[in-house]
Amino acid sequence: MDFATPPQHEAIRQAIARICEKFDDRYWLDRDTDGVFPQAFHQAMAADGWLGICIPEEYGGSGLGVSEAAIMMRAIAESGAGMSGASAVHINVFGLNPVLVFGTEEQKRRMLPPMVQGREKACFAVTEPNTGLNTTQLKTRAVRKGDHYVVDGQKVWISTAQVADKILLLARTTPLDQVKKPTQGLSLFYTNLDRKAVKIHEIAKMGRKCVDSNELFIEGFEIPVEDRIGEEGRGFEYILHGMNPERRPRPRRHRPRHRLRQGTQRLQPPDRPEPVDPAPAGKVLDGSGSRLADDDVGRLAIRQRAELRRRRQRREIPGRRGRFRCLPNRGHDPRRLRLCQGIPRRTLSARSDDPPHRSDQPAALPVLHRRKGARAAEILLICIQRPPQKSTCPATSARETA
Repeated sequence: MDFATPPQHEAIRQAIARICEKFDDRYWLDRDTDGVFPQAFHQAMAADGWLGICIPEEYGGSGLGVSEAAIMMRAIAESGAGMSGASAVHINVFGLNPVLVFGTEEQKRRMLPPMVQGREKACFAVTEPNTGLNTTQLKTRAVRKGDHYVVDGQKVWISTAQVADKILLLARTTPLDQVKKPTQGLSLFYTNLDRKAVKIHEIAKMGRKCVDSNELFIEGFEIPVEDRIGEEGRGFEYILHGMNPERRPRPRRHRPRHRLRQGTQRLQPPDRPEPVDPAPAGKVLDGSGSRLADDDVGRLAIRQRAELRRRRQRREIPGRRGRFRCLPNRGHDPRRLRLCQGIPRRTLSARSDDPPHRSDQPAALPVLHRRKGARAAEILLICIQRPPQKSTCPATSARETA
């Protein structure tokens, strides 16, 4: 089999790369700083007809497929635009595929050319805060009243709603308890975004600042019947024709971050010099920073393991948790608290001669003895302990005095 890139795919990549050369790292850094939508980039893509790459030519598009769209999105991300550049044109490329498949001829000619030409931008309103990925449980209702629908509900994580002119909305027109399947009773609409009936609140997030994410509060939003896509109640199967093609290019958008085009000058802080001689893959550095030969790597690992074993034997570092046994629970017992904190049992004095504690009498703190031949870790534990509290118990006071 021939896995070489077809010539037409390489031509698409080069054409997108020429457009993206006009928008360098400084442009995307500014957009990521001020959070302004990359309008200039969006119009540059629309001027060459790339926003309609999946739209047939009779509606102003290029008539190509999802594979070509995936190559385009990858080329945008590789240019340094990353997710900001890809998300700026994402909904316009794939979101209106349900209109193309299930819309009437009048709807296609009315809805598709303005999007392809860049005169209108759309947002994709499906996700809700209380349903997650279970789209069949959407709570947003659309009730038909004469020649229009009245929509009430809430949507969340809706991209580009701050700058959108249109909205692709999925809402329930038949209650869930009145349908045979949960996938039934949902309807799809593509209509003007009325900001008087739809309150849009931007969500603060980390990354991709220039492409806004929002929460929508919909109240009394009127949608004409002619803006409904397809039949009423079949919106779930319609929306899949937009979601499935939209998911395919996503891995191509995320992967090329490590494959930025060669020859482009990257932003580099003036006080951070480039590494002169970095260690190649498979090489190990010792403590001094010099590279080790391949035959020295094994010996270094053996020495490190031996030193780790010796330190554990000297109790300079914690060993297995089984070495620290806990006393049975006898209420308020400071010895148990000390053992749970990791103090070895052998450093605590015996309690066999202590009388049982009464609830009205405070317990005495343990007494740590520096026995002959105590290791460094045990001596350190003795030093860090607080002096024992004075106890009213006669047996304990006599032992402490002795």
